[in-house]
Amino acid sequence: MKPLKNTTGRFTPKWFYIFQSPSDERMYLGQTTKSLDKYRGSGKHWIKHLKSRTPILLFSRWCDSPEEFQKLLDIVEIDYQEYWEDTMWFNQQSETPWDNTRLGAKWSAETRDKIKKNKPDQSGSKNPNWRNPVSANKISIKMRNYRKAVGSSKEFLNSKRFTGMKHPKCSCVVCKLEISSNTLTRWHGENCKQNNI
Repeated sequence: MKPLKNTTGRFTPKWFYIFQSPSDERMYLGQTTKSLDKYRGSGKHWIKHLKSRTPILLFSRWCDSPEEFQKLLDIVEIDYQEYWEDTMWFNQQSETPWDNTRLGAKWSAETRDKIKKNKPDQSGSKNPNWRNPVSANKISIKMRNYRKAVGSSKEFLNSKRFTGMKHPKCSCVVCKLEISSNTLTRWHGENCKQNNI
């Protein structure tokens, strides 16, 4: 068994699972604290491959310790060394027993100071996304007045503004059908279906 490298100092009891694709024999290995009844895995390529299909659960075991989890990983690596580079697996990186390294990570005071120095102050009105409450209120009053002037939405949508432009009617020389002038050149005249020339 490999010596365990502890990256976060935390291990949460979890499921070790191996799913198989319903369309081919490729597999996905992972870990989760969720119930495996509805859980389908979380790998980006794996989820994209599955779409709406349900994967086949080949193996699952609840692990209470990192050593137990690592033993299962070692068993997989006996048959599939560097499984994350194998085309039979959807994994993009190797699994470890430890919890996610960025989850709850804390920056030191030194790092926070560096970020503050490099990043301009964007608090309050200096933030480009900040909206002055006074101007925001003026906009909402304008919108309210506009809605009152227009009336109900059905009346507004049925008004002349939304009915479209009326084109003068013309008749096709070939089929004698009366149609609007904007469609005459495209579908009638020389391009008419009844034109036998």
